[in-house]
Amino acid sequence: MEDNCSNEEESYYSYPLNSNDEYHRTPNLATKEPSLAHLFASNDAPQPAQLAVLRQILRNNETTISKVESDISDVDSALEALTARRTALLHEKKILCFEKHQCRALTSPIRRLPPEIIGEIFIYFTPVLRFTRDYQSGNPDSPPKVAIPWYLGQICRYWRGIPLSLGFLWSIFDFRPGRRSRGLECTEKDTHWLLAAVESAKRRREQPGRQPDREYGLWSANEDATSYRFKGFHEAGGKDRDAELARRDLQVATTAENRRREHILALGSLELCLQRSGQGPFSSRLICHHYSRIIPLFEALCRSSHRLHHLTLVDLQEDLLHQFSQWNCKQLRRLELVFTTMTKFGPTFLWPPALTELALRNVYFDRDDIPWTQLSKYHEADCTWPYGPPDMRTRELRWAAYSQLTSMVELTIDFSNHLTPDNHPDDPVLLPKLERACFVFGNQRLFQFFDMPLLQNLTYSYLHDSWMEAIPHSATVNVPVPRSLSHLRTLRVRARSMDLPTIWSLGLGFRDILTRAPELTEIFIDVPCVSQSSSLRG
Repeated sequence: MEDNCSNEEESYYSYPLNSNDEYHRTPNLATKEPSLAHLFASNDAPQPAQLAVLRQILRNNETTISKVESDISDVDSALEALTARRTALLHEKKILCFEKHQCRALTSPIRRLPPEIIGEIFIYFTPVLRFTRDYQSGNPDSPPKVAIPWYLGQICRYWRGIPLSLGFLWSIFDFRPGRRSRGLECTEKDTHWLLAAVESAKRRREQPGRQPDREYGLWSANEDATSYRFKGFHEAGGKDRDAELARRDLQVATTAENRRREHILALGSLELCLQRSGQGPFSSRLICHHYSRIIPLFEALCRSSHRLHHLTLVDLQEDLLHQFSQWNCKQLRRLELVFTTMTKFGPTFLWPPALTELALRNVYFDRDDIPWTQLSKYHEADCTWPYGPPDMRTRELRWAAYSQLTSMVELTIDFSNHLTPDNHPDDPVLLPKLERACFVFGNQRLFQFFDMPLLQNLTYSYLHDSWMEAIPHSATVNVPVPRSLSHLRTLRVRARSMDLPTIWSLGLGFRDILTRAPELTEIFIDVPCVSQSSSLRG
């Protein structure tokens, strides 16, 4: 302390304080002791009397500084104690809030639900592949009803154990590749790769004796060796072109790598679902766009084919289709086969023995061994029927097959551009048990081809084409209505025309429909340009 004070004393005596000095702007010895004021404004040495005053001031300051330092130490200790106390209080508050949350959880009405009610809640959220949900929209990639309800397992530990113990929550596997890899773009983390690719392209272009490329192609990193064709980049703007080429190369490579990784993860998910679902019925949908990558999934399903209850296969290759027909699908009830191009079933294809629900899209019917009589649900879209032998026309093959649907309860058929005026049965096809029907057609006489006495729900889209129906362009077009309406409860009609303008009217009066359909509770008619003279006014 004496050293510090002596240093300060030397500083006061060493130079005069100017008007901008901090000590000059604050109260100091010049204000406390006027006798010392002239010493601060000059370099004069203090007189003996002034030295005595200075020594007394130093002794007083030492005592005061010690006391102030002691007070500072006490304040620091108090602050540390208060900080520790504050930390302890915050921790105590956190514990109390957690206990409060636990108490509320223990007193929650959810905990008083019996296990069977909780099970019903999970059953309600059970994932379901809805049969033929894609055939009216033409989209084989639409999602199922719900996803696996893992968010219910986040409510509490007790509920978390429920999905792990209920096998039916694991009884479905839905694989739609590319859901997360669509629209991949280069990100900032790929900049180094992009720049390296640009430099590589520049070096290739600057090789001695190399002719300038008029068009650049892009490579594809998939295992099917499928060539991707992109729009070429011409010689103009070489720098931008190289960057775009590198970006697209990176995009294709990244997409291929993500798809490979996606199939690996999907195989693990499938095996986990098969394991946790026990031995109960299992449902699955596979979109088989990549042949080599889908084989492990296909083989895993084959090993558990005896458990399959509902199976949807999209764009399955011909050899895999043959392998599928050899599976032991003794419990398979629902089968959906969707193709983006016309496909034939081979001569060795075998149908599952217990099949009751069948949906086909883009299938060429070259065989007549489909188990029509045991089907309760049948859905057909964009399918082609072959020409028969000289003594049997195509129409007879089609209508002969439909006449075997004696157990049919639900029927969906897309007749768009397939029923010409001469393509009709000699007698109406009787569907004695049909309750629900959905048609898409362009022939006004369609309902004359079917006899549906128990029909309850009817939905159809009628696309009028005067050339197809061989009727005058200016004629009034009637919206088709079924002959039997005694049990009809729901009627949904959509009508469109390829000839504009077209005058529409109902084949039956609106009041006649209500009279002939006494059980009708819902009616929806979407018909543009209805004539004013039509009975819709009633």
